[in-house]
Amino acid sequence: MDNMHSMIMTGDEVMQSSLAGRLDNTSLSASNIFLPIFECVANSIHAIEDRDASGLSDGRISVCIKRVSQEDLFDDADVSLASPIISVEVIDNGIGFTDDNFNSFKELDTNWKRKRGCRGIGRLLWLKAFRKVEVNSFYRDTSGKAKKRSFTFDREREVDNVHDEPLDGNKFTYRTSVLLKDFIYNDKKTKKTSTIASEMLKHFLWYFMRPEGAPEIIVKDNLMDEPVCLNSLYEEQISKGIKKEHIEIKHQDFYVYHIELSCTSSPINASLLYCAEDRIVKKVNLEKNIQGYFGKTEDEKGQRGYACIITSQYLDKHVLSDRTGFDIEDEPSDFLPESLSYKSINEAVFLRISKYLKSTIEHNKKAGIKRVKDYVEKRAPRYKFLLSKMESGNIYINPAFTEKELDSALHAELFKAEQEVIKEGHELLSVPQELTKEYYNKLSGYMEKAGELKQSDLAAYVARRRVILDLLERLLKRKSDGGYYNEEFIHSLIMPMRKESTEIFSDQENLWIIDERLTFHHYLASDKTISSYPINVSSGKEPDIGVLNSPMYGIFDNPILTSETENSPSAITIVEFKKPMRPGLEKKNDDPIRQVKEYLLKIRDGSAETKDGRPLRALKDLPGFCFVICDLTPEYQKECIYMHNMTLSSDQSFLYSHERNTNAYYEVIPYETLLQRAKERNRAFFDKLGLPCI
Repeated sequence: MDNMHSMIMTGDEVMQSSLAGRLDNTSLSASNIFLPIFECVANSIHAIEDRDASGLSDGRISVCIKRVSQEDLFDDADVSLASPIISVEVIDNGIGFTDDNFNSFKELDTNWKRKRGCRGIGRLLWLKAFRKVEVNSFYRDTSGKAKKRSFTFDREREVDNVHDEPLDGNKFTYRTSVLLKDFIYNDKKTKKTSTIASEMLKHFLWYFMRPEGAPEIIVKDNLMDEPVCLNSLYEEQISKGIKKEHIEIKHQDFYVYHIELSCTSSPINASLLYCAEDRIVKKVNLEKNIQGYFGKTEDEKGQRGYACIITSQYLDKHVLSDRTGFDIEDEPSDFLPESLSYKSINEAVFLRISKYLKSTIEHNKKAGIKRVKDYVEKRAPRYKFLLSKMESGNIYINPAFTEKELDSALHAELFKAEQEVIKEGHELLSVPQELTKEYYNKLSGYMEKAGELKQSDLAAYVARRRVILDLLERLLKRKSDGGYYNEEFIHSLIMPMRKESTEIFSDQENLWIIDERLTFHHYLASDKTISSYPINVSSGKEPDIGVLNSPMYGIFDNPILTSETENSPSAITIVEFKKPMRPGLEKKNDDPIRQVKEYLLKIRDGSAETKDGRPLRALKDLPGFCFVICDLTPEYQKECIYMHNMTLSSDQSFLYSHERNTNAYYEVIPYETLLQRAKERNRAFFDKLGLPCI
């Protein structure tokens, strides 16, 4: 058995390290489980380059993935996922495992290919993802004789079963097979072979971009009809227009490659790719870092993608041994101010990218402003003040956003603006002893921003009313089946069902549709028994909506109690709603006027209390205001006039009466009148915001 070892000699002392120990100290995260395969392919590329400097033209690498067949899967397996991987075989026509390469393979931490960025860790990663490796290599020795070398490689026996045998030189063909067996991560959600191929192209992108190019690389599996050729994938995705430029960051040379992609679906689209030792190591999302760039460029040729690669000897020196990152700090160090950080590198490169994408960013800025203007004018005036920030280039909004995405993005920007104003306000609380001009300027700027935000809140409030009234109007119209909506729909619009005031936000109820004063209350209940109200009345009746603190309302056969002040109820108001276009209201059991009178008497029998249990003014002494909201049929109009002594208004839009003996005022209001009143009260605000009339 050939042992893999490394030695440090000091006098007569020899320090050795074992393969098992090195494996224990080598990490492989679940997000990098295909890195061992990529390392194997990198060795094949180097072997092809070593065979012949011009050998890339006929160099070939095959990556053959063997998966569990569909017949061998368990019955409960998810067939939509890729089948588990059993093994991966990488075959190339490179120089093979010559004596130098084989001896280097057996030496841990070898420097044999260090100039090419090889760290000798690739074969260690093989055994982190696979249990065993079998190698068969056809090569020529230093004298030119054809030979075959085979061996196995695993954790326990290290390099084992080594065999060398001569071959017939006349029939010789370069061929090396590395079979990675027993995939350890086959219980994970394995990616499809096409996805693995795309990630492999991203990993080796630099090889395809360099002048000498890359050998032909084919990826396939036993369950795949057509193999994936990385070279063809590169030709399909990468445009010929690659622009290179040099930048210097803190006395270090960097090279930036701007890459035009033929499509936006490429896995490298909208990415800044850190390259080290000819491999892509780190990926940074550009959409989150380049203002005004939203993942695509557009010209007369149509939509395209974009990616950027940076290379540098500095990155080569600071890449981690497993090439999964760099030993570079995120932020500049106070102790080493001249040292490079991701932040300083990114900022410099982002400036170059922004300059390169200037026309795209300017186009997106104009299109975004137009999109937001249209949305603000028609739907959301509260965001109007953000337009000035967009025009100055402080905010960019994707013009391709759906209405939902647009509202979410604008809301996020509004929240940022609010946080900035709050922070600035707290800073201004520390008033200096001497009020300088600078302080007055800051205060003036703060007041202007605060005023804009308050206007935004008012605009949102008014715009919401516009939407609610539009919805109410729709609920009053005939449905496609010829019928009308039930009371529950209007009930839920005015107040959520089965809720109390402590369980809802103030903007969840819309009592202002009936009367603006009803918005101000201390207690509100929906679908609760009257006995649960703080008025000491024993009743099993369940008002659809009940408000205590501004008059008393009943929605759909039930009352609501409110008062204008917490400690002194000033009136009882009852509102009764009936289903739109409901017939038979003139009948005794359905007559809403009789019902509201019954509710009024029942409530006046009780006595109100504060929330602390203190007695309030007797309810029987309070005036009553009773409203019935329903569609007036000719029969019910006669009932109101002749049986309840009501008067038709001069414009014939509603009926009213006043009973002195019960100290109560009554109105019967058709739905059209209710809606029209609400529109008229709010129309001036709608006009001011430029909202379309309804």
